[in-house]
Amino acid sequence: MAGFEAGPAALERLASTLRASGDALDNSGAEIPALRAGAVTDAVHAAFAVLCESVVEVVAAFTSAGDAVSDSAKTYVTTDQDQTFGH
Repeated sequence: MAGFEAGPAALERLASTLRASGDALDNSGAEIPALRAGAVTDAVHAAFAVLCESVVEVVAAFTSAGDAVSDSAKTYVTTDQDQTFGH
């Protein structure tokens, strides 16, 4: 067989890693610090706000990917059992 194989246990480990990475990123956040950047203070705060919004999207992507991989593992097991037991 060419290519690779990934069993349900490996898929669940990957799903767990993805979710944990999203959680770690989410928990690493802090409030935007009070900055004094003179005339560009508002622009710096706006840049931080955009960055924070992007991090929220990355966290959601990690969680979503973890869920999708976990769902794939469950489908793998169900399909394998159906083939094995002739359902």
